[in-house]
Amino acid sequence: MAGKKEYSQIRRKIIAELLLALSICLSPFLILVHLLFDELSNNIVFWGANFTHVYVDNQTFAWHVLNHLIPFLLLIIIFFTSGFSWRRFMTPLIILYIISIFHAIFPYTSFGEFLLQTECILLILILIELFLTFHYSHLEKFSHKSFGITRNEIIRELLTKSQSRMNEEIEVVISSKNSLSKFHYTCKLYHLHTIIEEYSRKHSSDAFNKNSFKYLNNPLPSAFFVVLTLIFFISSLLPSDDNLTILGIEIGNYGFLSASTFLWYFLQKIVILGVLGIWFLTSKAWWKWAIFTPVIFYLYQLWDIFHGGVQIEETQNLITSPFVLIIITFIFFVSAIIHKRNKLQNYYLIVQEELKKGIYDLSDLEKV
Repeated sequence: MAGKKEYSQIRRKIIAELLLALSICLSPFLILVHLLFDELSNNIVFWGANFTHVYVDNQTFAWHVLNHLIPFLLLIIIFFTSGFSWRRFMTPLIILYIISIFHAIFPYTSFGEFLLQTECILLILILIELFLTFHYSHLEKFSHKSFGITRNEIIRELLTKSQSRMNEEIEVVISSKNSLSKFHYTCKLYHLHTIIEEYSRKHSSDAFNKNSFKYLNNPLPSAFFVVLTLIFFISSLLPSDDNLTILGIEIGNYGFLSASTFLWYFLQKIVILGVLGIWFLTSKAWWKWAIFTPVIFYLYQLWDIFHGGVQIEETQNLITSPFVLIIITFIFFVSAIIHKRNKLQNYYLIVQEELKKGIYDLSDLEKV
């Protein structure tokens, strides 16, 4: 019963992680929701309340909010699914994204002036207090340990389907219990037990990510997060100039209203791509491949602005859909391998119990 209960819990965990992976895959496409808003109005009705913003239309308002909200949601997922000490360095960046969401909703002043307002300072202090309180009391509780998988295991299952064949063989033997003698059935169980143990020794890999690899105590991710936070902060304080010259290099507008708007957009994408890169390189979770979807999405957006993209973040972003479908298919395949491994481990416990019982019964018969 304990084995079945544990098997059921692990199965639910696999499903939950699969849903998490699909959420990561689809998250960047949420930006397209802004196209559903009215482009002829700057008034939004929400639960009977009217909200009038300062943007030219509702689509622009929704885009500005989603442009900060989506990276913030990805940061929160990273924060709760990573068990590394460097995630505390994410706190300033998360706080800046929260503030930028509020600033996107109420953009009555520049971002720098918004930061210096009394209400914003109070918000920052409250958020810092919440993060510190959460860190000291609950952070270790959320050190999520995901299932891990190696490339060799994926390739081996793709080419040989060894776990599938072993599970099928075990099912055949267990289902034939009533049609075999106790001695014959126990011999088959012993044979299966030996095969599974040999397979486990040959292809040993932890089912859970123990967070014991080199990035755990490496200061590099922490330093990267500090740099990315500074880039985000600087990008939000750029002067509203039509032309910008940085270190003697003149920055063009590339179809944007101004060079500062282009540089702000470009640096915002660099920040989120940097965050995703750190996440992928340090993650040992089997669903880490889902991170490729937002990476491809944001890389395409960067490519688009340098190659004559006039309207950014609209339906042309759907050109990345084939890559997303390939990644989602691969994630389903890997989740199936994790499920087969879990099933094999559960069968191993069943075979152990049945073997012990069979040996005990046979020993009783010999005494008689």
